[in-house]
Amino acid sequence: MQGNVYYFGGMSRANDDIKYLHAEAANLLKENKEDDFIIAYLQQKGVEKYYAETILENVRNDRDDRKQFYQHLFGGLFVTLAGIVMTIIGFETTDGGHIYLICGGVIVYGVYNISRAFIIFWK
Repeated sequence: MQGNVYYFGGMSRANDDIKYLHAEAANLLKENKEDDFIIAYLQQKGVEKYYAETILENVRNDRDDRKQFYQHLFGGLFVTLAGIVMTIIGFETTDGGHIYLICGGVIVYGVYNISRAFIIFWK
């Protein structure tokens, strides 16, 4: 990496350098390398220790956010579909004019979880 000051068109180069360092840290983390090894590797690339620690923390946060996204998305889809299926079964199993089982709360909770997934995704 070149100096810490970037002017005009240099921001693109800085962003590319940051993305590269994050990708390197993510790959090392996938390989189950220890934190000290990853930090030392980033320092060899010209990054100060505190910034290397920040990169490692950011990579971990991104990984956790991705995991939460999929948990909320698939959990929300499952709950929503379960609510819809229970409502359909409730309509099909009763005779006309009787009390129907409508699982609106379950469906709304599923949609809420799907919404949370996308909020996590966009942050």
